Amino acid sequence: MKIVILGGRRAGKTAFLRSISAPLPSALLGRADLMGLDAVDFVRVWLDEELTLHLVAAGGPAFPSTWHRFGHGAVGAVVLTDNRRLADAYGAIDFITGQGLPYVVAVNRFNRQRCARLAEVRAALNVGASVPVVACDPRVPASARRTLIALVEHTIDEQASHSRRLSFGL
Repeated sequence: MKIVILGGRRAGKTAFLRSISAPLPSALLGRADLMGLDAVDFVRVWLDEELTLHLVAAGGPAFPSTWHRFGHGAVGAVVLTDNRRLADAYGAIDFITGQGLPYVVAVNRFNRQRCARLAEVRAALNVGASVPVVACDPRVPASARRTLIALVEHTIDEQASHSRRLSFGL
């Protein structure tokens, strides 16, 4: 399964990947050049012999232009958002909704700074009520894991809802 990690500059994408991989001996953290563009951070985590989780995040000033390349085949996304620069998340949210991917918005809590209320973030980003908006310190493994769990639960809910709409012909 591939999950993309998006967000503005310094929103915590690389810290998120490092914290996810830190407590897991089966994780592989790497960095690759994507067709001569900005570097892409990735983590490959083997959950068991049959299930591998691929987390990818692009960095650098031109990363929005790479989203369609590294996001192909993703099952969902995490949009990391710095509450001091909420406007940096608009492009990522537009891209994800355009792709029809389920996603969560993770509002970072670096250095315990005052964080906008999650409801305020939801309203400022114009995120629908069905999209989870969660607090996250991307440097803390437990916090990053809770964010991924929220994404997986949301993805399952979206799949179930989509299946119900198809079965009822809606």
